[in-house]
Amino acid sequence: MNKKTDETGQNVSNPLQKREQSVAKLARQARFLELFPKHRFNISRTCQELGVSRTAFQRWLKEDEPFRQAINDLKHARDDLLEESLYDQALNKEHPIVQIFMAKSRLGWDDKNGPKPEETADPILSDNQRCDAIVEAYRISQLPNLQLQAELKAKRERRELEKANQELQRQKAELEYKLAEYEDFD
Repeated sequence: MNKKTDETGQNVSNPLQKREQSVAKLARQARFLELFPKHRFNISRTCQELGVSRTAFQRWLKEDEPFRQAINDLKHARDDLLEESLYDQALNKEHPIVQIFMAKSRLGWDDKNGPKPEETADPILSDNQRCDAIVEAYRISQLPNLQLQAELKAKRERRELEKANQELQRQKAELEYKLAEYEDFD
C-alpha cells in the first residue's frame, strides 16, 4: 500500500486530512506570495521565514499552475519596476552609467559585435542611428562631468588671476613706497 505524504513529509491518508493539508498548503502559498516581494524576491529568505524548504517551493512550482503563474506575475512586476526605475534615472541624468546601459539595452548595442542584427534590435532604427544614439547618450552623460570640469577650471583660473592681481597690487604698493622714499630723499 502506497502512503502519500505532503510537503512536510507527513502521511496523508484520509480525505478529510487531505483536504486540511490542501487548505494549509494554499495558505502557505498565499503567505509565500505575500512575503516574496517583501524579501526582494529572494526565494531562500522567503522559504526560510515561511518555514518551507526550497524543495517544497520547487514542487509547488512544478505541480501547481496557478501558483507558478502568480510567481511569474510577481517576477514580471519586479522587472517592470526595475526597468521603470532605470528609465527614470536615465532620463533624470542621475547616473551616466544607467544612461549608457539603457541606450545599449534599448537600442540593441553589443560591445563586442556592434549593433545586433535587425531581427533582434529595434527595427525602427538603422545601425547608424543606433550608434549615433549611443554616442549621443554617452556625450549627454558626460555633460555634467564636462560642466563640472569647466567650472573647476574657471574657478582655478579665477584664483590664479586673483593671486596674480594681489601680487601686482603688492608690487605696485612696493614701487609706490620706493617712489615715495626716493621723492623724500631728494
